[in-house]
Amino acid sequence: PRSENPISIIKQIKKIDSKIQILVIDNASTDNSYTIASKFGVKVIKESKKGKGYAVKKGFSNLSTDCQVVVLVDGDDTYDLSKLKQAIVLVDEHGYDMVVGTRVTKVNNLDPRSKVFRAGHKTGNYVFSKLSQILHPSGVIDSLSGFRVFSRNFVESFSGGASEFEIEAELNAHASFIKANVENIEVAYRGRPAGSVSKLRTYRDGYKILKINFKIFINE
Repeated sequence: PRSENPISIIKQIKKIDSKIQILVIDNASTDNSYTIASKFGVKVIKESKKGKGYAVKKGFSNLSTDCQVVVLVDGDDTYDLSKLKQAIVLVDEHGYDMVVGTRVTKVNNLDPRSKVFRAGHKTGNYVFSKLSQILHPSGVIDSLSGFRVFSRNFVESFSGGASEFEIEAELNAHASFIKANVENIEVAYRGRPAGSVSKLRTYRDGYKILKINFKIFINE
């Protein structure tokens, strides 16, 4: 996270299973995330290069040796984690390489949050998902979803991550390239907490995602 601290996500994960090892990547935050997260007994690592891809790559390279299932979730408290245990079981016991959360809009008028999708994001997500299914047919339905669970083998075979918001496109393409066993589950998705601002720039980052999809396709 860069404009919101991860307390809510940490508490939710600990409530689901206290044995889950939590690793927080502080990606040049401005809200004291490193100090706040450290007080909750989780491992916190700093990544000075701004960009989600760099943060994910840093996390993947700092997994404990006994970790066999890897959960990746955004720190902005927009994903409902009630199906996290189910997703972990799919990887750990049923042999899936990657489980992706297909976002289903959840709106609560009593909750002072921002709109679930900013103008242009819903259309952009639909277009990129369709494009990804054509260029990198991995079976992923929601190509830009930030809710993912991986096998350790998938993570260790992934060499990408030197990017910003293109990381999901890289993961989808990698799943297609290695013919990974992919499953999708629906997860509720809600607006960002009041005062939290998305770092995603609709047109600039959208262009980068479009560009890397075609670049990977051409390279492969």
